[in-house]
Amino acid sequence: MSELRDFMREYAASIYRLASGFLEARRRLIATLEGRELAELVDDEHTVEMLLGGFKPERRGQRYPPRSLARFYRDVVGIYIQQPERLAARLRDGLPLSIASRGIRVAASKTRPASQIEALRDAARELLESLGTNASEPQEVDTNDPMWAPELIRQLLSAIVDAIPPYSRKALVLYSAWSITATLLEKIAGKDERRELEELGLEEYIRFFGAD
Repeated sequence: MSELRDFMREYAASIYRLASGFLEARRRLIATLEGRELAELVDDEHTVEMLLGGFKPERRGQRYPPRSLARFYRDVVGIYIQQPERLAARLRDGLPLSIASRGIRVAASKTRPASQIEALRDAARELLESLGTNASEPQEVDTNDPMWAPELIRQLLSAIVDAIPPYSRKALVLYSAWSITATLLEKIAGKDERRELEELGLEEYIRFFGAD
């Protein structure tokens, strides 16, 4: 059973480190940006990429196309611009972003993915505590890199998959003794979540949760 405990400990520590790293980075980003006027931020190309990457002012009704970075930050991280239609209209009129963004503020809200990641973090921490192990330090994240959030989500999904038979050989061997993934996987394995993975450009992970 020592091998099983070691496997569980490593698995839970990895999930906790990545999930808590995402949540801490999200907290810092929101604390920095929420309520600020977009015009204040136009010289920060990394922030503009997070908030407007893939934004399409010419597409009525679909300003945030699937797989756009701005959509990812809005739907997963929960940071976005208010009044996107107003901004789109100004940009279509030919105004430069520095002027079009005046009066447009950055907002934040809780998202379902963020709530699910909180649940994963808490479940991983409880598992570590049941094994007599302290939770690991959160993953360090550089939020100046616009790709930090998609990359961290990919790492988190990959870490979850590492304990799912048959994708993990060790998990396949140990799974018959005790399933350690049910508590964590039930947080993300629903039909709606699979559709969201596809829309966010993470369709490579859909097969791990079954096909419709």
